[in-house]
Amino acid sequence: MGQMRKMQNASIILFVFCLLISGCVTQPPAKSTSFPLPSIYTAPIGGFEKDTAVTIDPNSTFEAEYTFYSKSWGPGEVKYLINLSYLNKTYPGDGNLLSIEPSRFFAEPNHIYKSRVFLNTRYLPGDFFEPVNATLGGEMYPAGLRVDASLSDNSTNFGSDFIVLTSFHSGPFNFDRIIVEKCSITIKRGEMGKVNMTFLGAPDAGIREIKYIPSQTPLNITIYPQVFIAKHHLEFPSTIQVTADPSLDAGRYPVSITISGLKNDLSIECNDIGPSGHQTMPMNVTVE
Repeated sequence: MGQMRKMQNASIILFVFCLLISGCVTQPPAKSTSFPLPSIYTAPIGGFEKDTAVTIDPNSTFEAEYTFYSKSWGPGEVKYLINLSYLNKTYPGDGNLLSIEPSRFFAEPNHIYKSRVFLNTRYLPGDFFEPVNATLGGEMYPAGLRVDASLSDNSTNFGSDFIVLTSFHSGPFNFDRIIVEKCSITIKRGEMGKVNMTFLGAPDAGIREIKYIPSQTPLNITIYPQVFIAKHHLEFPSTIQVTADPSLDAGRYPVSITISGLKNDLSIECNDIGPSGHQTMPMNVTVE
């Protein structure tokens, strides 16, 4: 009986070995892993939807919309604190001449919340609308409206923002910028190449959704993250992955990436070919 059991075990082992050799039994495929996202993409973010530079008149009311994206945070309370600054002096919100409503609310994950900022321009110092030191030629200085956001559990957020108030036109618009590690890469068939790039919103552009859209190409292109909420004064890094199928012919494959959500002209800065002013980002991929 023992000898028969040994022969059965040996037969089972031999059978499994034959299946492995013939390809009938395979190891489970490796799970694809995604890049760990920095907190700029995962933590709540908020900001003004209007440009950060505006022209206002005396004896009027200025209003602006403020948007908060909770992302995966919550549930919990969000609280805003608003103030006005001018020439190194700070003027706190008073509920009548300067306020934001709602200034506190209960947020759920993956929701968008809007508040309204109200400013009666009588709250601005008198010389805001008049040149300072007029006898010396006179200079006019902007004021700033700032909203600071805090969460009930004191976790990280990117909800604080400001808007610049001027009584004069501030000149031409700034540029949205994309800084690219390189715009020309060489990859082998069946292999993958990576390119790092960073989006920087123009100082005069508000909070908005940015999306990268690759052109049609026989290459496999993945951008991570491809869609995100951006605002000024913050950096938003992404990684482009380019893969060539093993059957793809060797050669040069130009690719363009359109950026959706721009409010200004786009300045593209490729470290290998220099700056350009195109609305789309060019890439040259050579497949060997």
